[in-house]
Amino acid sequence: MSSNAKKHLENILKFYDQEHLSKAFVYDFTKTNPAPQIKNSHKGKNNFYVSINDTLSEANILCKKYNYKEHPCALNFANEYNTGGGWTGKKGSQEESLFLNSSLPLSLWPLRREDDNRLKDFDTRIPRAPQPSYPYKEATAIYSPYVTGDQKCYFSVISIAAQ
Repeated sequence: MSSNAKKHLENILKFYDQEHLSKAFVYDFTKTNPAPQIKNSHKGKNNFYVSINDTLSEANILCKKYNYKEHPCALNFANEYNTGGGWTGKKGSQEESLFLNSSLPLSLWPLRREDDNRLKDFDTRIPRAPQPSYPYKEATAIYSPYVTGDQKCYFSVISIAAQ
């Protein structure tokens, strides 16, 4: 088990507003229950960026660019089976980087599988949700509205697995 994951959880539990950052909204879509079609009622301008930066760096750049008045949204290339992928033992993927460098574990870690016993020491401090969301269903999407990496820039994350 990675000591980096344990240290990071200790830090985010110490320095972050857990109640605010632990929000997550799960949308379990399937072929028989697809996402609803919606009309874009947003009258403002949406900006989409593709960047060579890592996700957390780009979120911080966008926050600064808009003087912290806008709320960027990042895409998490999620592992559909393990919450955070292999973040407790390695750090190679985009999702693992987000888990080790932001508050994203506060919103997603409670949704882990019932049999996911990684970091059991934190079960009382980051309790499991009544209903796990892992493994993902056919087209699960999880929306974490408040994620931060530096306590100044807040952004949203949508976690979706390529299945």
